[in-house]
Amino acid sequence: MANSFFKFKQFVVHQDKCAMKVCTDACLFGAWINIPKHTKHIVDIGTGTGLLSLMLAQQSEEQVKIDAVELEENAFEQAINNFAESIFSERIKGIYVNFFNYKTEKKYDILVCNPPFYKQQFATKNKANILARHSDNFDFNDFFLRCSQLSNEDASLFLLMPFYRKNEIEKIALQNKWYPKEITLVVNKIGQQPIRVMFHFVKNIEIQVLKNELIIYQENNAYTDEFTEKLIPFYFNL
Repeated sequence: MANSFFKFKQFVVHQDKCAMKVCTDACLFGAWINIPKHTKHIVDIGTGTGLLSLMLAQQSEEQVKIDAVELEENAFEQAINNFAESIFSERIKGIYVNFFNYKTEKKYDILVCNPPFYKQQFATKNKANILARHSDNFDFNDFFLRCSQLSNEDASLFLLMPFYRKNEIEKIALQNKWYPKEITLVVNKIGQQPIRVMFHFVKNIEIQVLKNELIIYQENNAYTDEFTEKLIPFYFNL
């Protein structure tokens, strides 16, 4: 059983009410995201525990405001409690809504999403787990379209996906005029195949893509230097 909370250097994430717990790849994703200095508004799509919103708040300037969108009631309550207990409470706003129905006059500079991405690979009767883990009701074509509608012309979209869906997601993104700026393959251990892919898309501008790889563990199961460099602002004992 996962711990009921995960303590970071500047905040604590309680997770007893959430189907999706704090995990290494989500933490790496949050640390990997680059926030330009001109950024004013960020939306965290499907915030879950609120982990990514809290990590982005820690990394960004004080003027940056973050909207954390969540449709599952228990996860939403958990997230807003995590926000309220943090030093970033005045900069993060929880919004209880399905992202596909979310209406706002605001235009976002950065959109971030760690979406449900399994295609019913794991049997479960728990509705919260189905929402959090499975993409059967998550249309990625509609997702990219909605991101276009809610973003500035020079916006960035950051997306975490399993490696096996890399080509599929790239194709759908391009169809909606979201172009990859950086693609980082996440490898669990040296010599193994990638398990995740982290995308940085930009809107309407096709540019040269930076492609790289980030390995989490060395052969002796210690964290790699690159992983440590990314997570040392957040993790204790690195």
